[in-house]
Amino acid sequence: MEQKDYILREVEKIGVMLQYLLGKMMPAKSVEEKKDISEEINNELFENIGYDIRSLLKIQKKEFNEIFKYNKGFNLENIELLAELLYKISQKKLNNSKEILQKSLELYEFVNKAGKTFSFDREKQIDKIKNEL
Repeated sequence: MEQKDYILREVEKIGVMLQYLLGKMMPAKSVEEKKDISEEINNELFENIGYDIRSLLKIQKKEFNEIFKYNKGFNLENIELLAELLYKISQKKLNNSKEILQKSLELYEFVNKAGKTFSFDREKQIDKIKNEL
């Protein structure tokens, strides 16, 4: 019972953190502000899930199962939030925007494959990303 409560708290904690980071994705007014936001997102991700943007980009699609299985804070909803966050980061037109966009697509496809529910919004987002790539 205690283990289940711990896992639920971890899932909730990751979800709250991802929602917070999505809220930080407001339009930056300057290059310096973009860098500050990017650095804050990297730090938050690393502190909470053990990965920053660069390390997320290095993860191969076939490794998702293992990584998310051992990181107790991730459920499919949180993985989809992470995909959304990466998509929004890619829209900031940074140096590695295409790589980030590709990783977002891979995460959305992972959620589609692993999940048991169909989402029109998710499918729409996948199509949108494919068109941008």
